[in-house]
Amino acid sequence: MKVLMPVGGFPTEYNPQSGVFNQVAAEYLAREVDLTVVHFRYFKPGRKLIDRKSFEGYKYIVVSVPTIPSLHKNWSWLHFQLYAFWIKKSLHKELSKADLVHCVQGEIGVWFSKIKKGYPWKLTTQFIGTDLVSELKEHRKKPWIRGWEEQLDGASFNSQMLKELFLTYYPNFQGALKTIYRGVNLQRFSANGARKELFTFLFIGGLANYHVGEGRNLKGGIDLLKAWSELSRAGKVDAIQLWFGGVDAVEDVIYDITPLENLQNFKAMGPLTKDEVLAAYQACQVVLVPSLQDGLPNVSVEAQACGKPVIGSKVGGIPESVVDGKTGLLFEAGDTKHLSETILAISQNANLYHELSSSARNHVRQNFNAENFGGAYFNFFKEVCAE
Repeated sequence: MKVLMPVGGFPTEYNPQSGVFNQVAAEYLAREVDLTVVHFRYFKPGRKLIDRKSFEGYKYIVVSVPTIPSLHKNWSWLHFQLYAFWIKKSLHKELSKADLVHCVQGEIGVWFSKIKKGYPWKLTTQFIGTDLVSELKEHRKKPWIRGWEEQLDGASFNSQMLKELFLTYYPNFQGALKTIYRGVNLQRFSANGARKELFTFLFIGGLANYHVGEGRNLKGGIDLLKAWSELSRAGKVDAIQLWFGGVDAVEDVIYDITPLENLQNFKAMGPLTKDEVLAAYQACQVVLVPSLQDGLPNVSVEAQACGKPVIGSKVGGIPESVVDGKTGLLFEAGDTKHLSETILAISQNANLYHELSSSARNHVRQNFNAENFGGAYFNFFKEVCAE
C-alpha cells in the first residue's frame, strides 16, 4: 500500500524537536506500508521549493510554500487556493500513484480535500489536538471550508476526547472513525539515569506564541511560572526545583512574564533535543503537563514510561493517559493555586510519590506501547480502502 503522509512539523537541522512525534510515527508506519512523508514548510530565501530525500524505511519530501502569514492565520479563501495549487504542482507524481493520503493535522486535511477530485486515493486525517479544539472550532463554518469533511474517507484521533469532539462538529460523518494512541517506545524510554539531589519537576511545554486562543499559555507555561513564583515568594521551594524547557523557554521571554528574581531553584532550559528530553525525564522526579488545551500529549506517556508520575490538567486527552491518584495527579486547568498545592503534595509525601512512580511504567506498558501503532494504522488504512 502506497501512503502519502503530509505533516506540518518534522525534525530539521535547526529545529530538531519540531514534529518529533511525526518522525516516530513515520518510523512505525514504514514497517507496514510504502510511506512517503511530505513536510510542509514556509518558503524562505535560500530554502528549496521542493527537496526530495530518503530516510531508512521511507521517503521524505520537503515542500516550501510561499505564505502570507495574515491569510494563513485567518484561514482565508486565498490561503487555501494557494496551498491547493502548490500541492498539485509539487506532488502530482506522488499523488497519482498513492493509494491513500493520510494528513496529520486538521488544517492539512482541509488542504487535501480541495484537490482530491480526479485522484484515485482515499483521504484520511489524523486529528492531534488544537486542530479540533481551536482551529476548526473557529473556522469550520467559513463558506470555503464548510463541507470539507465530506471528502474524508476516514478520520483518526490521538485521543477518545478528540473523536467525541469531532462528532459534535460533524454528527453525520459517514467515514471510518478510529482512536489510535501514538504510544511510546518502551525500550528507549526507561527508568535509567541518575536523579538530582533536589526533588526536581520538569516542564517541556515551552512558551511558543501559538496563534490560537491561549497564545503562549496554551501549554500552561505561564500558569506554571505564576505558581512557581508564588511558591518561591512563600519560601516553599527550598527542597524542590523546576526545570523549564521547550520553545521560547528562555530568560528574555520568561522575564517578560515573571521577574526571574521571583523564581527560586528555577532553570530555564530552552528548546531540547530528543536526547536531552530523554535525559531530563530520567533525571527528574515529576513531569508537569499543565496545558489549557491539548489532545493527548506524548510527554505525559513518555514520562510515565520512564517511571515518572505526571501532574496534569484535566483537559483534552490528558485524563486518558494519567490515572488520577494511580500514576499521577490531575488538577483543574488554569487553577494556579491548585497546581501549587499539587506540586507540594507530591514532593512532601514520599509514600505517595513512590506509589505513583511504581505504577506509571506498567500503566504505559499495558495501554500505550508504540509497537502497536503501525499495525493499528495499517488495519485502519485497510478498512478505509476496502469501503
